[in-house]
Amino acid sequence: MRTLGLVIVGSLCASALGADEVVLKSGRVIRGVVVEETATTIVLDIGAGQVGFPRAGVARVVKGHSAIAEYRQRAEALRPDDIGGWLALAQWARDGDLHTSATEAFERVIALDPTHRIAHEALGHEFVGGAWLVGDEARRARGLVPFEGDWVTPTEQAARLAEREADRRERRERTADAARAAEAEARAREAEARARQAEEDARINGGIPIGYGGWYGGGGWFPTVPCPRGDCGGRVDGGHGGRGDRPPRPVPTPRPTPRPTPPCVALVGCN
Repeated sequence: MRTLGLVIVGSLCASALGADEVVLKSGRVIRGVVVEETATTIVLDIGAGQVGFPRAGVARVVKGHSAIAEYRQRAEALRPDDIGGWLALAQWARDGDLHTSATEAFERVIALDPTHRIAHEALGHEFVGGAWLVGDEARRARGLVPFEGDWVTPTEQAARLAEREADRRERRERTADAARAAEAEARAREAEARARQAEEDARINGGIPIGYGGWYGGGGWFPTVPCPRGDCGGRVDGGHGGRGDRPPRPVPTPRPTPRPTPPCVALVGCN
């Protein structure tokens, strides 16, 4: 059953044909064929469907002659096996925008003659593989497959899927490139921060090793070199004699061993 708004629109085509009129208390007029009246409801057939109205909301019903009523009169006058008569009635109903009635008459023709081309085509049927098919059945018979609300060939479906996969790969690659660039930038910032910190440490501590294989102090840079004595336990700075991981240790200056003074002999003369 359709909504009231659709009923009003759908019944406009019947207004010129003198259909029954249901006048609502709101002032609206809906036209069609009254097919049922009860103490509580009035049912109106508008050709494309039926709609019911609460009798409490109806001001009055005006009877008239409608296209639907005429269709029914013509159908009752036809013989059940009159293919030509049912075909003519179906075409008349279609031309008068009585689509439901037209479909009914065309289906009656096909029931009498399952191979009737005009009736099949009027109903949207397709002749595929030696048979008349309709809707999805006909599309499948033509080799189409459902894909995202549409019917396409398998080749077209494969092409669309391949294109979609290529787009996904491109997006993944762009994301990976962006991540690599961000990581490289972060590493560069970290290295720059370490360098600044090292320079600040050298400036504050003066001569304290800063972890780059040498010493900075005394107005110059002194790279570490192999220990000349072989007992430094590591590398020392060039020219300072210290270890590479702490300030250089001073090398003690050797002193001569004192010798004892011989005793004085009186015969010689002692001072």
